[in-house]
Amino acid sequence: MQEFHEIKNFFVEEIEKITLRAIIAPRTMNITNETYDELDIIEIKLKGNDINQKVLETIDSIIPRPVLFMIVHISGMTKYAISYKESHSKDVNKSKVIQYYETKWNAAPLKITGNSVKSIYINFIKQIEPCFDISKSIAEAVCNTKDIARMKSDIDKINKQILNEPSIGKKQALAHERYDLEQRILGVTKNS
Repeated sequence: MQEFHEIKNFFVEEIEKITLRAIIAPRTMNITNETYDELDIIEIKLKGNDINQKVLETIDSIIPRPVLFMIVHISGMTKYAISYKESHSKDVNKSKVIQYYETKWNAAPLKITGNSVKSIYINFIKQIEPCFDISKSIAEAVCNTKDIARMKSDIDKINKQILNEPSIGKKQALAHERYDLEQRILGVTKNS
C-alpha cells in the first residue's frame, strides 16, 4: 500500500501531462505486425527536471506492447526511453520490464525505420543503445547490453580504486583488470 502511495505521489509531483502521440501498427502505417501488434509513442511532459523510473515502469507494466516514451523537460529538452519487457507470468495483459534504454537530454529525434512493428521497435532501441546487437534475438541482445553496462560499472569502480590506491603494484593489477574488461566490451560490441 505504501508503494502505491509513493508511485501516486511521483505521478502527481513529477508529471504535467501524459499524451498518446502515435500508434505504430499495420492499421496506421504500411507495415506488418511480426511479433508485436503495435508500438505506442507516449509523450510525458514534466513539471520539474526528471522522472522517477517507477513512473515509466508503472505505465509499461499495464501496457503489454512496446512503448517509446518521449520525456519532455520543463525547459523543453527531450529525451527518449524504451524498455524490453516480457509478459507477466500470471496476467497476459501485464508486462514485466527487464531493461530500460534511455537517451541523454536534448537527444536528436529518433527515426522510424523498418517494415514491421518489431523492426521499428528494434531500430528505436538500436538508436538509443548503439551496442544493441540486432543480429541476435531481442532477449539475447538485451542480455549483452546488460553485461556491457555491468562491465562499464565495474570499470568505473576500478578507476575510483586506482585513484585512491597508494601502492603502484596494486594500481597496475587494477589497471590490468580494467584492460581485460575493456577488451571484453570491445569483443561484444564488435559483434553488434
